[in-house]
Amino acid sequence: MRALRRPKSRTWLPLAAVLLTALVWRGLFFSEIQATPLAAWHTWNQSDMHSFWRQAAALAGSPAGARGDWLARSPYHPYHDWMKVAPPARWAAWFRDRSFYQAPLYSYCLAVLMRVSGDAAFWARLAQLVLGVVNCALIYALTRRVFGRGAALAAGLIVAVYGPLLIVESQLLRETAILSLTLAIFYGYAAAQSRGRVAWKRAALGLGVLLGILAMLHEGAALLGLAIGWAGMLHLRRRAGRWRASSGP
Repeated sequence: MRALRRPKSRTWLPLAAVLLTALVWRGLFFSEIQATPLAAWHTWNQSDMHSFWRQAAALAGSPAGARGDWLARSPYHPYHDWMKVAPPARWAAWFRDRSFYQAPLYSYCLAVLMRVSGDAAFWARLAQLVLGVVNCALIYALTRRVFGRGAALAAGLIVAVYGPLLIVESQLLRETAILSLTLAIFYGYAAAQSRGRVAWKRAALGLGVLLGILAMLHEGAALLGLAIGWAGMLHLRRRAGRWRASSGP
């Protein structure tokens, strides 16, 4: 009698549904906003987008050949309307020499795009929409590890079509990259919890690198680093007791 074949597992289908939904939704959104003010919001001088753009321009210099200030000897400091609580001279004293208005990594990324492409804003927004799809996958993977496949599918689909995220991803803002790094850190920490001591050391190195990159992207990364370090220390203390018990006399 011919043996019955076991049906192949389709565990990849929920993730594929999340990725396809996220990709199609973002593609439609991106194409629709090209002829709207959303595609030029970074030109409004009262926005963080404009501050990142001006800082990047100062770093990269002119595509026509003007030298940039890659070492940020004179970082750009905006003077928004809300900052008029103090005169420009006071803000200059508070900033001091060679201090950034915000963490510089995002501006450096924009500056690189300015040097290698003719439309840095377009390519930056497009890259962030791709990162948005990656974020949906990370949320799916993290939720599946903690709560199971059904919850992961629901979380992934909700994030895939969540409108405010698409607006943020379509602007020259660092939040999309911050979310990517934060989710990667959480997933790496969750994955490391089920592994041995050697794997923990490797995971700690990887998490440290991700936290270092995040620190250059956002000033609040130190708080996340402290929380991850404290949680990791407590977890290792509990695991150390189990390792000693399992290797007993």
